[in-house]
Amino acid sequence: MFDRGLNLTLRAVRRQIAAMPHDLYLIRWIHNQTRRAFPGERLWTAAQLTHPATLRFLRVRNRDGCNVYIQPYAENRNPGYILVDLDHTGLVLLNSATALGLRGIVTQRANIFVR
Repeated sequence: MFDRGLNLTLRAVRRQIAAMPHDLYLIRWIHNQTRRAFPGERLWTAAQLTHPATLRFLRVRNRDGCNVYIQPYAENRNPGYILVDLDHTGLVLLNSATALGLRGIVTQRANIFVR
């Protein structure tokens, strides 16, 4: 049976992995209400992430109130990217971040700061 939601998720995950190819990916779940990360490190390969059973599992976690984050795993060499949504804060936040020594990269969809 065709599952449109699963198919859309699979396409999105494949695009994300293609944009940041790596051997392993760190998966983090952050609870919507408490904004706390669930403990532990989940390291998966691209093949594991694009497997339909894995995506169903991640979609259930998301439905249960968790945001799912996927990032390349680099042990202690994480570049420290921070995604900041500036839809409502505008230049005030951008100026504050720059004053703290963060270098901003403004894209069409997001603003990324790197220390």
